[in-house]
Amino acid sequence: IRHAQSIYNKNKKITGMNDDSPLSDVGIVQSAILLENIIKDLKDSNNPKRIISSPLIRAIQTALPLSQYYKAFIETDYSLIERNTGRASGTDEDILFQGVPTKELRNYIQCIEPVTSMEDRIKRVKKKVSDYPNHDIFLFTHKIFAGHLISGLSNDPADKNTILDNAKFYKIKGDVK
Repeated sequence: IRHAQSIYNKNKKITGMNDDSPLSDVGIVQSAILLENIIKDLKDSNNPKRIISSPLIRAIQTALPLSQYYKAFIETDYSLIERNTGRASGTDEDILFQGVPTKELRNYIQCIEPVTSMEDRIKRVKKKVSDYPNHDIFLFTHKIFAGHLISGLSNDPADKNTILDNAKFYKIKGDVK
C-alpha cells in the first residue's frame, strides 16, 4: 500500500527517507477511503491481520484507520522506508525535472540509493512476510519502493514495474515464498 497524499506530495516536493512529511487534509480523507476499499476487498477473509509500516509518519497515518478497524498493532520496519533521494529531498519537482522527458528517467534521477540496497530491503520484507502464511498482511510504504517491492514479492511477470498512486493498494495473491 502506498501512503496517502502527504503535504510534500500536495506541494509537488521530492520526498525521501529523511523527509517526514505528514498527510495533507486530502491524504486523511484518502486513508478513510482506502480503509473502505480494503474492507470490501477482504469481506470474505477470516485470516489474521498483520500491519507493517514504514516508520515515516505519512505511512503510519495511512495505516492508522486500518489498525483501528481490525484492532491490529502497527509494526514499523525500516526496510519499508522511502528510497534515499539525497540532496533532491525537498526540491520542487518542476524545477528538478525541467527538460526531463520520461517518468522512468525522473524516477531514476531522484533516487541515489543503489538498486542493491533496495533489493536487500526487499529480501528482508519477503522473509518477514513469509513467516506469516495464511495472514492478510498490509505493507505500508512509498511510491518508488512500492514498485520494487511488488516486483520482488510477486511471481507474476505482470506485476513488474507497478507504480502506485497515493492511497492505493496492490494485492498479491497467495503466500510469498
